This record gives sequence, structure tokens and C-alpha cells, in this order.
Amino acid sequence: MNKKVLLVALMFCCATILVAPGIMASENGLEPSQTGFTPTWQIGEEWVLESSHKDLKSDVESWQAPIQWVFKVRAIKEKNGVECYVIHIHANNPDVKNQAVLWLAKDDLRPVRVIDLYPTLNGMKYSEKEVDPNNPQPLLSEDTIVPYDLPVFPLETEQANRAQGADGFSAYGKIKEAIGKKFAKIRNVGGLSFKRTVSQNNKQPKRQNSDGFGAYSAQGMSKDAQQAYSIEISEERAQNDISQTWRQGYPWAVASTKRDRKVRLVKYQNKTNNPNTENGGNEQ
Repeated sequence: MNKKVLLVALMFCCATILVAPGIMASENGLEPSQTGFTPTWQIGEEWVLESSHKDLKSDVESWQAPIQWVFKVRAIKEKNGVECYVIHIHANNPDVKNQAVLWLAKDDLRPVRVIDLYPTLNGMKYSEKEVDPNNPQPLLSEDTIVPYDLPVFPLETEQANRAQGADGFSAYGKIKEAIGKKFAKIRNVGGLSFKRTVSQNNKQPKRQNSDGFGAYSAQGMSKDAQQAYSIEISEERAQNDISQTWRQGYPWAVASTKRDRKVRLVKYQNKTNNPNTENGGNEQ
């Protein structure tokens, strides 16, 4: 009898170890099969980014007037067998004609289709960016002023990844780490293919981004729900690295910088309480 009791106790302990990660993930608002952070959106949800571009024609460092960009989730549709968010992006300023339409996979926001719209002397034109949904890589807003740069999700903190590596428990499942990853980027120009390496790395959030986030704090959110994720995306020989800070509870990166552009989240529609929450103008 004692042996049976001991066996049952051991089985219960093993089951607890295997199930615990799923329970923890659910408590953090994530699916048990997913660890880390991936934003989720709803149809009709919108937010505003403000971008400032460096004046490359000036002899001294100066920045052009900021542009505000409205991101809106227009629909959830299937594309190439993948359920996608359809995001329309346009400027608040009617004089800025550039726009973009992003089809992003609902499960991990990988690009499925990307359309850039731009003005010409003959009216509006559009081009499609080359993307491969089967081989996700960071989405970079090249050849456009629309700031839709995206990392590969889910995002994780350095601490979470160190704990995962130290435990060595296969019960935690396979994690699609967005830390220290490299991607082969192939671009076709004039019938020729050029291959470059794109890297995405985790870095420790700067203090003003991780601790002093009063301008971005959402009412009613716990400190844990506002976990910061700071990442850097770099492309081989491009010399234009992108640094981003993402935060749980927010639809997009709250801050994004590169050599010639600064972007920040200035307004968004809270999914829970539905108010419009504004930045308040604090610089990051």
C-alpha cells in the first residue's frame, strides 16, 4: 500500500512540473504553448506613432518636423492559408501621401504581405515588398518613410532566457527565441540577387525606458503587465541599426530609433477601457 501511495505521489509531482509552465503562461495572459510577448489586436483598434527624420541636406544635425502616422486594424482575413491582421497606415497630415498595408499573421505577426503606397508625378503608385511567410525575419521599412519596422516575435527578456537555459527542462517546450537570431535576407535588384544577414538581439532596457515609463503607463495595469523588451535589429553592411522598446499592454513599440529616424508611440486606444491614452510629450 505504501508503495502505491509513493508511486501516486511521484506521478503527481511529475504532472505538476509538466503543467506548471502552462499555468504560469495563462496567468500572464499568454497561451500555454507560447512564452514571451506577442502583441494581440482587435478589429477597429488603432494607435498613432510620431516619427522625426534627420535632415540629411543640412550641414549641422537637425530634424524635420514630426509626422504622425495612424495605424488601424481594418480586418482579419486569410491570405495564402494564413489568418492575418490587415493593418492600414496613413499620415495624419493630408500632404503626406505615403501609406502602407500590412498583412501580418495573427499568431506571431510574421509578414505575409506588405504593400507600400507612394506618390509620383503620375499619381499614386504601389509596390509589394518581398516577404516569405515560411521564413520569418524582421520587417524593415526600407525605401519608405512609413515607420512599420517589426521584430520577430515572441520577444523575451534576457532573464527569462537565462532561466530557460539553466533549467534544461524539456517540459518548458520549444521556445522560438527572438534573442541572438540571424536571418538570411535575399533582395532581388535588376535580376540580380543580393544576400545579407539580418540580426535581432536582446539588450538590457535603458533605465528611462524600463523604469521611467510614466508617459506610457496604462491605468489599471500592474507593473508585471508592463514588462519591457528592448531589442536591436541590424543588417549586414547597412550601418543603420534599429533599437526598439516594446512593452506588454501596448500595441506597438513605444520607442524606436535609428541613425536617421526617431519614432515613438504617442496615442493608442486601450482595448480594455477604450479611452484614448496620450503620451504627454515626454521624450524617450
